[in-house]
Amino acid sequence: MLSKQNRLDRVGVKKTFEIGSFFRGKACIARSLPSSEVHIAVSVPKKVAKTAVTRNRLRRKVYQLAGKHPLFNSLHHDVVFSLNKVDIGSIAEDIDICFSQLTK
Repeated sequence: MLSKQNRLDRVGVKKTFEIGSFFRGKACIARSLPSSEVHIAVSVPKKVAKTAVTRNRLRRKVYQLAGKHPLFNSLHHDVVFSLNKVDIGSIAEDIDICFSQLTK
C-alpha cells in the first residue's frame, strides 16, 4: 500500500486533469503533471466495477503495483490513473510503460 504522503489530494487531482498531459494504455488512462515528488491517485468508475468492494480492491492493487515499481522513487510527477478495464495484467503493463515514459 502506498503511504498517505505519496497520494494525491483532491486539489492535485483537479489540477492534473485540467493542465496535465496524458497517456492512453490498454487498461487505463494516466494523466501526469511534473512536481517536486511523486504523488499518485487512482480512479475506478462504476462502469468498470459495479460494487465498491471490487473498486476498492482494484484501487489498492494499483497503489501496490505503482509503489513497488522500480522507477517509482525516481519519478517526479503527480499521476492520476483512470481505469477502464478490470484486467490487472494489462494495468501492470500500462503502469510500466507510463513510468518509463515519464522518467525519460
